[in-house]
Amino acid sequence: MKKLAFGVLLIGMVFMAQTGFSEKPMTAAEAQALFYSTPIAEFNTPFKPNAHEGAQWYPDAGFGLFIHWGIYSVEPTNPSWSMIKNCFKKERPAKISVEDYYKLAEQFNPQSYNPDAWMEMASSIGMKYAVITTKHHDGYCLWPTEYGEYNTKSCMEGRDLIGEYVASCRKYGMKVGFYFSPRDWAYNNHVSGFNNPARGFDHFKDAVNPFSKEENEAEYEKWLDYTIGQLSELLTRYGPVDVLWFDGAGWMGIKRPEDDLRVRNWIYRLQPQIVINPRWGGKNVNPDYDKQKGHHSLSDISRRVGDFYTYESKWSEIEKRNDGLYADIWFEFCRAWKGHWGYTPADSDQANPKSMQQIVHQLTEIRSFNGNYLLNIGPSEEGEIRPDILAEAQIISRWVKSNGDSILAADGVKAWEKYSTVPLTQNGTSLYAHMTTYSEGGEVITIALPEKPVSVCYLHNGVPARHEYDKGSRSLRILLDKKQKDPLGLSTVVEIKTRTAQQRMSR
Repeated sequence: MKKLAFGVLLIGMVFMAQTGFSEKPMTAAEAQALFYSTPIAEFNTPFKPNAHEGAQWYPDAGFGLFIHWGIYSVEPTNPSWSMIKNCFKKERPAKISVEDYYKLAEQFNPQSYNPDAWMEMASSIGMKYAVITTKHHDGYCLWPTEYGEYNTKSCMEGRDLIGEYVASCRKYGMKVGFYFSPRDWAYNNHVSGFNNPARGFDHFKDAVNPFSKEENEAEYEKWLDYTIGQLSELLTRYGPVDVLWFDGAGWMGIKRPEDDLRVRNWIYRLQPQIVINPRWGGKNVNPDYDKQKGHHSLSDISRRVGDFYTYESKWSEIEKRNDGLYADIWFEFCRAWKGHWGYTPADSDQANPKSMQQIVHQLTEIRSFNGNYLLNIGPSEEGEIRPDILAEAQIISRWVKSNGDSILAADGVKAWEKYSTVPLTQNGTSLYAHMTTYSEGGEVITIALPEKPVSVCYLHNGVPARHEYDKGSRSLRILLDKKQKDPLGLSTVVEIKTRTAQQRMSR
């Protein structure tokens, strides 16, 4: 991955100097107080990914583990959204009443919780970072916070589930990520985050703000202080935090874009190496991306403040073939491995070939665009991973051992769709062609190559692949042998070695 330009690094250094960042550890109370003295830097100017040297792992990470786990794992039911009637204005009943949903907090008390098992599985398939739901929209916190009614201090005798998770991440060399929902439907008179309390948890009802204009301003300030208080705990109790994954903020009737920037700058003061997704909210425009008016994804990015962009579940956004537009953006695609985001029991203990093929295909294509793949599991109430996921992970780990260099130690190829019939990645003088079960073209791979290759071999076994190179058209045709294709049926990777590094492909 190319280093950020010196100018961007300089911006980061100046920013740190302006905000008065200090390496000295803070208490949560000190961190909360610091928020209100944090200046609003870079307002109305383009944001850039975090230039801190400790953040540069992110664009090369490749693969991460998302973990949705909380009181909703008891039922099991979908996190938070299952208590919404007519959710997203589609006529349907709530899957669980609001009262019964919050009663799950009394039952959630995992005795067999072992996050080591999560990290062991994640590391076996090449994942480099993890992100856990410290607090979902329901407001239940997996750590003993001083704020709110629903958390492990009030419901679990102060057990710190997040602390145990962080220890496991570090034990297995995983970068530490926290999902945190600023919208909090358990917060008193909360009128943000789809305004579900204000709608009576029914999407066919209009949201009604119970406050006057003056009261609303005061309530917003209380909510902001409450939210910053929780974040202060998360960002001071656990040492370095590598990823902060927001999921919506805002308050009905309040527009304070300066707070979006203050939140971001304050977080950098506490954790200068952290990377943040753009889901706190706000409409601060990045002109670099706003110029791309015809591209929905980039237009959306232009209205957000963060270090990387998150694509959730909509694979069509990745498949649009952006002529290399992804190359200059740190981005991530996230989806559920099985079922919905939370825990759903398995129908079988066996691995599903289609599920594994989809995972490897999506990981391959995302890496060909230099993005990261955040794959979600919803553990059971006790924190156990579904047996079919474990079975699939064992097979995927075998594929990674043979082919991982082409994914986890390689960069994408800008606008590879112009040059190749299959996704391409590269590392030095090696170019990797990925034939997945979703690839078009049957048993033939065609690549525009500036020079005749030194060798063309199957990556998993080193066997030479039959190929033809046309000097006139500078085109390489690889004819796949069915006997040499990936024995696991996931993706056949062909390594093409050349005399010179393939940077010319990224133009």
